[in-house]
Amino acid sequence: MTVGLLQAYITSMLASTQALFRLLSFQEALNHELISVHVKVVCKLGSAIDANAILNWMQEQSNLKYVSHLLPVLTKHGTTKHALELYHLSVVNGEMKPDAPEELMAYWGKVGLQSAVSLLAATAFNKQSDHYQIKCSVLGLVHLNTHDYEPKIEAALEACYGRALFAEYHPALVAKLPNRVSHFKRMFELGEEIASTDCNGGLLLGFALSGAEGKPWLKRALYSQAWDSFDYGTGTVYASYKAIKFAQIPLLELYHDLAMVDAQNSQQLAYQLGLLLAMLSLRLQDVDHEPLESVLELYQGLFNQHEAQTRNIWEMTENDKQIQELHSLNHLMLAQIESELLMNNLKV
Repeated sequence: MTVGLLQAYITSMLASTQALFRLLSFQEALNHELISVHVKVVCKLGSAIDANAILNWMQEQSNLKYVSHLLPVLTKHGTTKHALELYHLSVVNGEMKPDAPEELMAYWGKVGLQSAVSLLAATAFNKQSDHYQIKCSVLGLVHLNTHDYEPKIEAALEACYGRALFAEYHPALVAKLPNRVSHFKRMFELGEEIASTDCNGGLLLGFALSGAEGKPWLKRALYSQAWDSFDYGTGTVYASYKAIKFAQIPLLELYHDLAMVDAQNSQQLAYQLGLLLAMLSLRLQDVDHEPLESVLELYQGLFNQHEAQTRNIWEMTENDKQIQELHSLNHLMLAQIESELLMNNLKV
C-alpha cells in the first residue's frame, strides 16, 4: 500500500469514529441504524487508535448511558487496559453507577477483566437484579474464573428445574462446573418439556459453553421444534446465534445437517431451514467475532450450483416466505463479498 493510500485509509477510519461521536451527541434522537453502520466500519477497519479515541471520548462524557454502542469497537481493538479504565469510570464502591449500561458487565468478562468478577457475581445472584442485569453479568462471568462461586451456581441451577419461568441466563453457568455433564439431561428436559420459550436462552448457552460434551445436546435443542430456537419475539434467536458461536459450529454444518433431513418430513425441513436462514442473517450483521467461514465461503457452500451436493438449498425451500428471505440473503451476501474483495485489494 502506498503512503498516500495508507494515510487516506487511516484518515477515513478516524473520520468514521468521529462520525460516531457526532451521532451520539444527539442523545434525544439517536439514529441506531446509522450508528450500527459506523460501528461495523470501525470494527472492520479500525485499530488501537480508534479504541483510544473512544475511551477518551467516554471519559469526557457526563452521562455513560450511550457508551454501550461503542463497546464492539473496544472489544475488537481495545485491551484489558481500556476495560480497566472503563471499570474505574463506571463503578463506585463496588457498584455500577446509575447511568452505566449493563452491557459493560458482559464486555468486562469478554475481555478477561478478572477484577470485575465480584461485581458480576453479586449482580448475577442478587434476587433484586432484573432480567437484563442477570443476562449481562452472566455473559461476563462465563469468561472469568468463577471457582469461588460454584456453590452459588449449583444453587441457581437447582432453582431452575421444574419451573416454566426462572432466571433465564443462570443455566449458562453450568459450563463453569466440574460436574456439568450431570446436568445436561435435566437441562434438556427442562427446555423440551417445561420451560417457557421465553426462558431457554441460558440453557442453549450452557450447552454451547461446555465444549464437545455439550455440543450434541446443543444441536438436539436447536433442531427441536419445542425450543423455538429462531424466534425473534422471545429473543431466543439471539441466544441461538451466540450459542453456535460459542460452540464454534460453522453455518455450513447446519446446512449439511439440514440436507440430511428426510425430504418427506416437510415440517422439520422447514424448521431447520428457518433456523439456518436466521443464523445466516445474524452472521451477516455480526462484526463482533472472527468468523469460522468468510461470506464468500458461505456463499459458495450454499449457492454454488457447480459443486456436487446431496440437495441444493433451493430445493429445500418450499414456502414463499423462505424463498423471498433466501433471495434477500443471496443479494446481501454478494454485496458483502464485493465489500470484502474491495478491502482485500486495498490491503495488498
